[in-house]
Amino acid sequence: MQKQLHQAVQQKLVSASKQKAVPLISHLTSTYLGDVQDHLSILIDALDSQGEQCRDLINLVFNLIAHGTNQSMQTLTVVSVLFLPLTFLAGIYGELPPLALARGGDDERP
Repeated sequence: MQKQLHQAVQQKLVSASKQKAVPLISHLTSTYLGDVQDHLSILIDALDSQGEQCRDLINLVFNLIAHGTNQSMQTLTVVSVLFLPLTFLAGIYGELPPLALARGGDDERP
């Protein structure tokens, strides 16, 4: 959008400088204005490329943050894979009554 606006302004400058409708503009001034237009074109292109570089850097920062989040999620997944089955087994066998052999062989309960 901005690039189209810049191009429209440049086209107006070019058409105004080529029409020679104003008799106060000499050939030397017209040449100078052409040079100014070239410099403006170079500056606009440089600004556009720097804007693209800024967008790329912002995307890089977001990707680095996402990578860090993925690393921590991977660590949490490994921890879950290790401890969830152990928790399940402890829950099942923790609810069973104690074995008679573990208390010395008698089947009586206190």
